[in-house]
Amino acid sequence: MYPKRERITTPRRSKLASFALKCVLTSFLAFSLSVPPSLATETTPLSESYLLQTWSGKDGLSNRIINQIGQDADGYLWLATMGGLIRFDGTNYREFKIPPQHQPRGYNIRTLVSSPQGKLLLQPTSGRILFREDGQIEEHASSATIIPEQPREMFYAADESLWISTESGSILRWTPQNSQWFGTDTTPKRKINASFAQDSSGGSWINTSSCFGIYKDDRWSTPEIDLGKPILIGQGTNGEILLFAEDALYTYQDARLRMLSNQVPWQDNPGELYEAITDKWGTIWIAAGKLGLIHWEEGRFLPAPENFPFVNDLTLDKSGNIWAASYGNGLGKVTKRSTTLLNRSSGLRSEISSSIYQDSDQNIWIANGDGGVYRIQNDKPVSTNTLFQDSLLAANTVSIDHEKQLWIGNEQGLFVSAFPYKVAEKIQDVPKNVHILHVSSDNKIWFATNFGRFGHSNTPATFGHIEGGEIVFFDDGAGYDGKPIQSLAESYDGEMWAGTYTGFLFRVTNDRVELIHQQSSIPDLHFDSESRLWIASITDTLILENGTVHSLQNNSNYRDKGVPSILDDQDGNIWLGLNRFRLEQLREKVLTGQPAPIPENFNRITRDLDLSILVNSHPFSQMDRDGRLWFTTSKGVLILDPKALPERAESPVVLIDSVSINGDTVATDIHAHTIPAGPHSIRIEFSSPNLSNLSRSYIRQRLLGAGKEWEDASYTDTLHYSGLAPGEYRLELQAGSPAGWKTPATTLAFEVLPPWWQTIWFRVLGLTGAIAFVAIFIWIWTQRRMQAQLAKLEQDQALERERARIARDLHDDLGGGLSALQLFASRLAEEPESKRSKSLAQLAERARRLNADVHSIVWLFKPGEGTLQELAELIEQYAAEIFKGSTIDCRLSDPGTLPSVPLTPEAQHNLFFAAKEALTNSLKHANATKISVELSYKDSTLNCILKDDGIGLPAPADQQRRRNGLINMQIRMREIGGKIDFHSDPQTGTQITITYQISDPNHVD
Repeated sequence: MYPKRERITTPRRSKLASFALKCVLTSFLAFSLSVPPSLATETTPLSESYLLQTWSGKDGLSNRIINQIGQDADGYLWLATMGGLIRFDGTNYREFKIPPQHQPRGYNIRTLVSSPQGKLLLQPTSGRILFREDGQIEEHASSATIIPEQPREMFYAADESLWISTESGSILRWTPQNSQWFGTDTTPKRKINASFAQDSSGGSWINTSSCFGIYKDDRWSTPEIDLGKPILIGQGTNGEILLFAEDALYTYQDARLRMLSNQVPWQDNPGELYEAITDKWGTIWIAAGKLGLIHWEEGRFLPAPENFPFVNDLTLDKSGNIWAASYGNGLGKVTKRSTTLLNRSSGLRSEISSSIYQDSDQNIWIANGDGGVYRIQNDKPVSTNTLFQDSLLAANTVSIDHEKQLWIGNEQGLFVSAFPYKVAEKIQDVPKNVHILHVSSDNKIWFATNFGRFGHSNTPATFGHIEGGEIVFFDDGAGYDGKPIQSLAESYDGEMWAGTYTGFLFRVTNDRVELIHQQSSIPDLHFDSESRLWIASITDTLILENGTVHSLQNNSNYRDKGVPSILDDQDGNIWLGLNRFRLEQLREKVLTGQPAPIPENFNRITRDLDLSILVNSHPFSQMDRDGRLWFTTSKGVLILDPKALPERAESPVVLIDSVSINGDTVATDIHAHTIPAGPHSIRIEFSSPNLSNLSRSYIRQRLLGAGKEWEDASYTDTLHYSGLAPGEYRLELQAGSPAGWKTPATTLAFEVLPPWWQTIWFRVLGLTGAIAFVAIFIWIWTQRRMQAQLAKLEQDQALERERARIARDLHDDLGGGLSALQLFASRLAEEPESKRSKSLAQLAERARRLNADVHSIVWLFKPGEGTLQELAELIEQYAAEIFKGSTIDCRLSDPGTLPSVPLTPEAQHNLFFAAKEALTNSLKHANATKISVELSYKDSTLNCILKDDGIGLPAPADQQRRRNGLINMQIRMREIGGKIDFHSDPQTGTQITITYQISDPNHVD
């Protein structure tokens, strides 16, 4: 489907017109250019070229009686007031205390001057000259010379000498090396205010009530001027000297006196002149006391404003602003008028204008709403008075085509009027509420309406153009779905681009609409001189170049993410709203992903910018042939002249004003502050002078020790820190300008002390203790492990010994017995029958003894400990077993009389086998008839006495065999720490005494 084409003369009405709403969409997007309350609360026009802004008590100025003004090297403005010394940074006022000994008669600071190095000199009520440097106020060396005179005005000459006038009219020239007095004539003269100036040759002009002269090359001379003594001198342009007579104003330069005027406003009050200066545009400003602030501009004196009388001092700051001190009315600032507001007070019928258009001849046209169309002629709005049906035709948007026809869009539709634009004709088939018009390079009239979906209706908005008398509407077939158009722009190759309220960016080629990009609402589109498309949206600024969209969003140096308009000027600047960048510099940063340069921001140059730019109609901003910016606003048409803007510092500074720790104020010049351990609160106040008030300074801060990233601090003047971890910190504050972050950062170092348990000495002590503890623990663990290993080794050795003992016992007792029994049994078969019964009896006897050995060994091998009583019972059973059937009478003491004292397995084993050896020997070799075994226990000692009535120890032939048994018994007793004694007599027999000390006497009865 192709775009629909119709002749303008076609009588059929468009169906879209039936959905036209009678109400006008006056809502606008909130692109606020509001001024913070730190600006002066009152702005007064002084002329067509100048404005006066004033500050008083309601603006934070604590004392409205200002004697003198000065500016220091950092750019701050200092006020000598009746109530003390006050500093102004362009936003906030801050009072500074003077040492009490220098305020004997109140807080008044009578005079103030700044040295070439920026050192501040002031005179309090003590009459002494003080100076302030690095935050300290001390007495100046010139005080000793000026006494007893009372100082009045002070002036620093180009040669850095200090001139001090006195109440008597005399004047002192002071340097650190010497001092000179002039005008010491005491003849009564008329009192005038001392004044000073510097000519182009380096001469210092001095004028007091008692002297008038020039000091140059270490010589005082009187000017050869046929004028007499002036009442005031002042600084002109390019080294000119201003000379004020009672009835005239002159300039003097290169020995030439020139009269500016002999009609002067101070003729009746010559004593009211205090100060005169000249700004960079050549305008002369005069502080004329009760006559107010007078200025000479374009060959005439202009009257002082009534709201700012009693002006007694003037200062020209580094940016070219003029500051005025009033005795009772506060502080004033004179600035070149950089803005003009066109509204009803300028001759427009309606306060609000909705769009601006610049035709091919660079004429500016204004759509003034119900006020109709205006054309700017000689910087004045002139109405076209265009009528439709005998009524003034309202205008929401306006354009001029190549035939100089005037096209007007409003809520009733689209109209056209031929020169001289008195009567308009309605284009019947274009729907109502035309809010966008544009004449393209091929003379097509492009239009758009914001009815339909934007107006909460089912009817789509319309978008099209008129060419050769035919209307072209774009529809779905052409790629347009009815989204209301918000902005239009034409590329240098004739392509039309459109942005919508819903954020769609369209390109129109050969009447086809193509979606290129989607963003938030797009109020403006602009092609720069290199055919790059800049896209303004309410959330971002975009650049479309070579088919790629680049974003300025989230850039650390650019805070106004959304802008209402984009313009570029002849000087290579790009304007994003009221932020000015160098175009190529900004483009390079955006395309390479680098932080954008800091813009020059003009949001605060005047209270007239407390506005919101309307974006319902388009276009609403233009750059005229003189480089001025034109904006339609809710207060009228704003015209901004960048050439008249004051200069701003290229190297702004940030100073720390105060530091408080836990509520106590501390000095700011200490190398490093120490903050005690525990909960803490740190408050740091800082400032950055910006007397031009173009915008709040760009300031960033970071706290090294807590992080390394810079953070924006432009919207605060106070930093708070609490809960910082122990450690060393360094705060860095840095101010930026369009030239970059070139000023060195202001730093403040401090250390948060750790609690005692986090101190180094405690950590060293704790570490030492921990190491010692670990060492002791390891030592104990090692010892225990060694003991465990030793115990296991001993246990293993004991087990080996036990195994060896068992093997020995089995071998000695059972093995030998079984072998003997086997041998005896084998011989039994060979014996005769007559002897066999006796041998069988012997065999039985040996079997009984062997059985007894088995029982005893089994008992001895049971696990755990036995008792003394159980040992006695075992010996008794063994004795009864082996002596059974023999003729030997064996008697044993009652085991029940012995206590149940525990015995170790080793003790009971060795005691038993020692007793067994003794009993066996008696049975085999003693030929005894009686054997007794007596066991007793006393004092933890076991006594075992084995006694027989045999033949005693064996003869020498049998001694070796018997000796082995005795030696075994001795060895057994030594192993358990016991003792064995032998006593033998062939007549009475043998007695063996075994003694064993038992270690644990506890027992159970």
